[in-house]
Amino acid sequence: MYNDAKQYGMMMASKNFIGHSDLPYAENLSLGYENIREAIIDLLIDDDVEDRGHRKNLLNDHLKSVAVFELPGKVQDIPYCYVQEFR
Repeated sequence: MYNDAKQYGMMMASKNFIGHSDLPYAENLSLGYENIREAIIDLLIDDDVEDRGHRKNLLNDHLKSVAVFELPGKVQDIPYCYVQEFR
């Protein structure tokens, strides 16, 4: 799962692209937070997502594992981009 998150994150970084994957996991993308704690709080609040999908992933008691990869450098001029895969 981590290797998938890393491979997908590296592809996003190399193509300067941000978007969800078609990996077989629940997925969150977090952008622009230097402090991972702030990134998780933002995903829990999930203010800009109508279906609260980020919050649902983080709080889903059926998802038992998470892999997180921090993309290197900036993507679309945004520093601190993370891919989170859940299963």
